[in-house]
Amino acid sequence: HLGAPIESQPKRIAMAGAVSSVQPEFMRLDRNLAVKRLGRDRAARSYAFRSLLASGVPLSGGSDWPIVDADPLAAMDVAVSRNVGGDDLDNSADGVWEASEKLTPQQALTMYTTAAAHVAIMSGEVGTLWRGA
Repeated sequence: HLGAPIESQPKRIAMAGAVSSVQPEFMRLDRNLAVKRLGRDRAARSYAFRSLLASGVPLSGGSDWPIVDADPLAAMDVAVSRNVGGDDLDNSADGVWEASEKLTPQQALTMYTTAAAHVAIMSGEVGTLWRGA
């Protein structure tokens, strides 16, 4: 889990060759709490998926079901849209939490397929989608 890393953590994680298991659906639960408890500046770095990838940290998607829904499509939607519902705690009434951290659909799909298979030490066995399969 890497919901609210301190500034030095992404580079240290990348240098160690570690993978971060992230749960995009947690954003729906944590948004208000993060702003209240961490303050706007640190909350803005929460769930910083794009920044983590840019730092060289591979991301593996998960759910932690039954805490949140196990539906990977819903989680990928949150990772791509970052739409977690509106409120005014972080000045984004449109419901988008830190739009600069949005993933592309391909990045989100990779998190839940090949990256997840890699973390499970199952690369080549699972984690790929093929037409007609």
